[in-house]
Amino acid sequence: MSSTIGLGVPVPKMLPVTGAWTLPFTAYLLLLSNRVVYQRIKHKQWIGDKLNSEKDSTGNPENPDPLFLE
Repeated sequence: MSSTIGLGVPVPKMLPVTGAWTLPFTAYLLLLSNRVVYQRIKHKQWIGDKLNSEKDSTGNPENPDPLFLE
């Protein structure tokens, strides 16, 4: 069973379990995104894949990169 929207595009109906997990996954994604944004604002690093300018900051235990997952 499917319904149509807009110009007749068929859209399957979501199962109840799919709708039930949408909100928790959205909340988790927002939590992770906000943590990255907070670290970028705190360190004033707006673009890039790491915050520390050192080349080997991921392997340095004294000064680890906050965006690096261990």
